[in-house]
Amino acid sequence: MNYITEGEVASNLKMEEIIDTLRVAFTAYSRGQASVSARMRDYGKNFVLSTMPAVIDTMGVAGAKLYASGKDHSHFLVLIFSTKTKEPIAIIEADKLGQMRTGALAALSSTLAVNKKDINYGIAGSGYQAQSNLEAHAAAFHLKEIKVYSRNFDHSKAFADLMSDKIGMEIIPVRTAEEMIQGSDVINTVTNANYPIITAEMLHGNFHLNLVGSNMPFRREVSNDVLEASDLIFVEHLEQAMKESAEIKEFSENNPERKIYELREIFSEPEIVKERKRTVFKSMGIGLEDVATAWLLLKKLDILKDQ
Repeated sequence: MNYITEGEVASNLKMEEIIDTLRVAFTAYSRGQASVSARMRDYGKNFVLSTMPAVIDTMGVAGAKLYASGKDHSHFLVLIFSTKTKEPIAIIEADKLGQMRTGALAALSSTLAVNKKDINYGIAGSGYQAQSNLEAHAAAFHLKEIKVYSRNFDHSKAFADLMSDKIGMEIIPVRTAEEMIQGSDVINTVTNANYPIITAEMLHGNFHLNLVGSNMPFRREVSNDVLEASDLIFVEHLEQAMKESAEIKEFSENNPERKIYELREIFSEPEIVKERKRTVFKSMGIGLEDVATAWLLLKKLDILKDQ
């Protein structure tokens, strides 16, 4: 069995390839050629073990992301099996893998909802995951204007300086969420906010909003009226979103007549997205994304030559 380090992950994965691989994986899922379960969490004293399994028949792999979390640290691994031989293939250190696939998934969502390549982009959040969300959108779109908002303006400036050098474009740090939203076609929230930082009154005209920042039910990045003002809401896995997303759970309970779509339904019926002008995607992270990205990595390392 192979052991793949963080360094090998970082040096072999490219954002464009991850976006394409996730598109293939969700297409398989939409056709019944993959299966995935909601995240499971088991608790100890000052310890949480999270498990995110998936099987992708068309890629010939199955596995799970497992991670241990405590007060200050988390450690991530992906374990991959062959569906042909049933043998374990690899253990992969998965901090960087998780960061990259999170950004790639948000960009994939945006490509489904936004029917143009030239966009203005706004992001709330200035941390580790915000970096990959911006990088992924820079890979998937031509970004005309980029604005970043953080509750700490110094963090916004530091993010703008770092990522301007990384992607070769000017990034504008702004002092309010309203400034970040104004004129943005795609808006990403990648924060650990416990209270909404975006409300419906801040949103004008058309928008696509990716809510990426939390998979804990006590946190929320937008108010309920943002979802009510949208004309399409979709998630990766509805069962998981109902357990882990305060926004989705509250909206569903208050608006039982409104359908919340799963991403695989958008792949099955792309016409669902057509003519929708105010769309919201809530990203929680599911094992399908980690297993698919691990498959891509192992292919690039020539470990899956026969898969």
